[in-house]
Amino acid sequence: MADLASDLNRVSPSEVILSKEYQDKSEVIDWISEMANLRKYFVRYHKITYGDYKVQLKSNLQTIRKKLEDFTVREESAMNMVLSYINVNLPDRPLSLDLPQQYFSSKYLHMDSRTRDALELTERLSSGLNSTVGTLLNTIKQTVTPSGTRLLTQWLKLPILDTEELKNRQSFTQHFGRSLTYLMRIRHQLTRLGDPIRSLQKLALKAGPSVSHLLAIGEALAEQEKLKAILVELQNEHGSKQLQDFIDDFQVPIDISNEILDTLYTDPVLANARELVDEGVAYLLSDLLGSSLTAIGDYKNEATDKEQASPIFVFNVKRDHDPKLSKLHDSLEKIQREELELLQGVRENVAVIDPKAIVTKKDQVGRYFDVIHISCRLKMSADIANHIDKNGEVRERKKTTLIYKPTQWSRLQELRNTIVHKIEELEKAIIENLKAAVLGKTLSIRKVNRMADFIDITSSFAVLARDNNLVCPNFVKSNYLNILEGRHPVVEVGLKTNGEMFTPNDTKLGPDGNLWVISGPNMGGKSTFLRQNALIVIMAQIGCFVPAAKANIGIVDRIFTRIGASDDIFSDLSTFMVEMIETSNILSNATSRSLAIVDEIGRGTSGREGLAISYAALVSLLQTNKCRTLFATHFGAELKKLLDTDKVSQSNVRFYRTKSLALASDLMRLKLQN
Repeated sequence: MADLASDLNRVSPSEVILSKEYQDKSEVIDWISEMANLRKYFVRYHKITYGDYKVQLKSNLQTIRKKLEDFTVREESAMNMVLSYINVNLPDRPLSLDLPQQYFSSKYLHMDSRTRDALELTERLSSGLNSTVGTLLNTIKQTVTPSGTRLLTQWLKLPILDTEELKNRQSFTQHFGRSLTYLMRIRHQLTRLGDPIRSLQKLALKAGPSVSHLLAIGEALAEQEKLKAILVELQNEHGSKQLQDFIDDFQVPIDISNEILDTLYTDPVLANARELVDEGVAYLLSDLLGSSLTAIGDYKNEATDKEQASPIFVFNVKRDHDPKLSKLHDSLEKIQREELELLQGVRENVAVIDPKAIVTKKDQVGRYFDVIHISCRLKMSADIANHIDKNGEVRERKKTTLIYKPTQWSRLQELRNTIVHKIEELEKAIIENLKAAVLGKTLSIRKVNRMADFIDITSSFAVLARDNNLVCPNFVKSNYLNILEGRHPVVEVGLKTNGEMFTPNDTKLGPDGNLWVISGPNMGGKSTFLRQNALIVIMAQIGCFVPAAKANIGIVDRIFTRIGASDDIFSDLSTFMVEMIETSNILSNATSRSLAIVDEIGRGTSGREGLAISYAALVSLLQTNKCRTLFATHFGAELKKLLDTDKVSQSNVRFYRTKSLALASDLMRLKLQN
């Protein structure tokens, strides 16, 4: 359950599906605060077999079957349950899913929810509200794509233990950092990618207009191809096999991008009649369209002609994409020319009675549709009606207006509507075929976007390292944590904004001294130093460079914190009980490869009991857990005396005391002394 709580905090799901065996264990579920806020619903029983949903995974059946051979019965049942639940709740929306991936906690640096909160990785509590300002994510985030930022957040919540992958990320950061010119070109190109994965997801789920999603995908793929070209230039200049292998695998499905961009207008296009040379007709067109006449062809682009007041129709598919579509557009243009000629004839006829009368086309006036609207001087409407109405074609007459719909005009409107309907139906079929072609490339699009996200993050690390004087950490096999002139990444940025500098500190934990006892005055920087080292480890194990002069780090499998003092009223836990739970978690789960940062154990009770608890925890960490530990306390001298009295070996213990520097503004800085 502890691991479940940690995973819920990391993933932050909106829904959790539990087996019915937990139905009567509400007290266990309520204990996990991450689940307590979720509403509870009864989900009816689903009979699920393997064959029911495997066809919804985006791969061939042989690959799916091979992939699922490694799944346990429970894993496969959980997968099928989720797929069934989605199908029930989204019955008309076809799924587009990658093959499921197994999550092994042994591959990742484990942090429970309290540790993530204490270290303020992605959120911090400010004035009673959660904020990203002052978090590690906000400090190191230099990504420029939405999906790259999402991936960076995942990396930060789930650092890895694989040194080969970490070295791979570091190598890309170094490649990008060698040339500022290429780095800036890559960063600029990344800003043009948009968020095609969101568009692909919405396209599959039929959420929103398909055309805008298709265009977003097509344009993003075209920009990714340009990004690849820049990487090729970088590779030709620096000659890296690693970069070459990446480029070889970076296969953009440019064919689907070309198909999208060759089929659809990049902006909605408004149908407009041909501009006629005659000045009088041009004036008439100006009245008809409600703007000055600026188009020279058959169509006007909405993005460049914002003053178009009364667009006739909006089209998305390029007219030359399909011969049938082209013929329909030709027919529509012919009808529009006839409309204009008829309208001009009416205008000339009306001008005989009232030269200042205004004749315009109206899509709707009251209960009348597709009519000619005539505005005239007071009491002139009767004369105009008598002059133009031969067969009762004036539908309505008022003192200054007439609604006129001659038979020829009605015929043109019917033909126009019929052609427009055919164009819309043909466009719909073309767009549906294009949509199917794009969804058929889902795996390729997702793969290349993940690779672009990787470029976004690693290049952002290069920018971060250049701007903040970060160094590449070295990973060692021993359980070392040797950091020369380390700095707190978040506090340093805060000090820089005030024109101040952070005072660096060294850390040297390892087999010859894996536990440091740090004492000193309040506001002397103990907590800052503790958090600083944990954050440096996390940055190193996501592949980022770190704020130090030099860093040799043995891979950390778990980070534990006992920092701060607050109660948990919701869970009916006092400040002292929260402290004891966190301490118990460290002592029960820390291994020799772990890092524990412990800040003032025992502060939640009296001095005597607090000292006893602090001493017991210290001895357990020293003799049983044997993990790398930074142990901050006000009982430094007392703990040393108790260790001496009990003749506990102190070969792996080092005692340090913080020293506040002279200036008041330096109180958050730390200087360690033996």
